[in-house]
Amino acid sequence: MTEPFNELGRFHTKNVTGIKELGESTQLVTISEDHYMSIWEATNQQLIATVYQPAVPTAIDVSKEGNVAFVGTVIGACRAYDLSERHSPRLVMQQKFFDESLPISNIKCSADGKYVLFSSVDSK
Repeated sequence: MTEPFNELGRFHTKNVTGIKELGESTQLVTISEDHYMSIWEATNQQLIATVYQPAVPTAIDVSKEGNVAFVGTVIGACRAYDLSERHSPRLVMQQKFFDESLPISNIKCSADGKYVLFSSVDSK
């Protein structure tokens, strides 16, 4: 390797547990054990927005266009965000899907963001 390692920065304070591209853009959304969902511009490594999550986020998916993000949590809740305005994500839905506090392990949404599947690898 001839080029030196270029560290882009350290913005989350705990483990990053999910990264998704936002549609055809150069932007990404991440979730972390530090309770934050963050939106980034990849071309200049700039943080665009952060949203505090009341419960530790464990899974994430986004619609094909990147305008809706679904965040699953350690307590089995899901939050949906409208990301049309990247600088100010808007919470549009919050729902708990499991009677027990089972973490959401996987999320998969349809291309249009209208349908969402959730699963947990834990069971009781």
